[in-house]
Amino acid sequence: MEFYHVRVIKIILFFIPFLGILSELKAQTADELFYQACNYTIEGKYSKAISFYDKTIKTDPQYWYAYLNRASVYTLKGNYKKAIADLDIFLEYDTESPGALESRGIMYFETGQYEKSIDDITKALEQNEESSYLNFYLGVCKYKLGDYKNAIIYLEIPTQLDQESANNWENYYYIALCYSNIESMKTQACDFAKLAFNKLESLEKQEIKFHKKELKALKKIISDC
Repeated sequence: MEFYHVRVIKIILFFIPFLGILSELKAQTADELFYQACNYTIEGKYSKAISFYDKTIKTDPQYWYAYLNRASVYTLKGNYKKAIADLDIFLEYDTESPGALESRGIMYFETGQYEKSIDDITKALEQNEESSYLNFYLGVCKYKLGDYKNAIIYLEIPTQLDQESANNWENYYYIALCYSNIESMKTQACDFAKLAFNKLESLEKQEIKFHKKELKALKKIISDC
C-alpha cells in the first residue's frame, strides 16, 4: 500500500446455527462442511478453513455464504484478488448486500482500483450514510483520483460523526493533502496539517515510527505556510 492507515479492514463472517461438534471425517453435508470451515476460521487456521469452504462449495455450488466467508479468509491472508472473485459471486446472489459491497469496495481500494472502489462504497453508503469508515475510504479514493474538492467533503464527514473519528489524524492528514493541491487554499492546508501533525505526535512512540513518511509530508506543508 502507498500509505499506512490504522483502520482495520472489516471482516464479515456468516455463521449457521450450532450443529454440534464435528470431526473432519464426519463432516459430510454442505452445512457440516461449512460449520467446520467456520471453526477453522475462528481458530486462525486459514488454509484449512479455505479447504473446507472449497469442499462446501463443491458439495453445493450455490452455498453463497461459503463464498462470502472464503472471501473474508482470503482478505485475512492478503489475497485480495481471490477475495474480490468470491465477492463477485456472492453479489450475483445478493446484489444489495451492504457488507459484501463494502468489503469488495475496500478490496478494490487495496488493489488501486479506485473508480471501482468508489462505485461499491457509494452503494454501501446508500444503506449506511453515517459510516465514518466508508466516508473516509470514499474520500481517500477521490483524493487518489485528483478530485480534491469532493475528497474534502467526504473526509470531513467522519470528523463530525463521532469522537473517535474526530481524533483520528488520518482524516486531517488527507484533508491537508487535498488543500495543498488546490490553489489559494494553502492557509487551509497549513491549518489541517498542523492539526494532523499534533494528533499524530500524540500517538505512542512505537506507533509514530510507522508514520515517518506522513510526518515528513505534513512538515513540508507546514514549512510552506
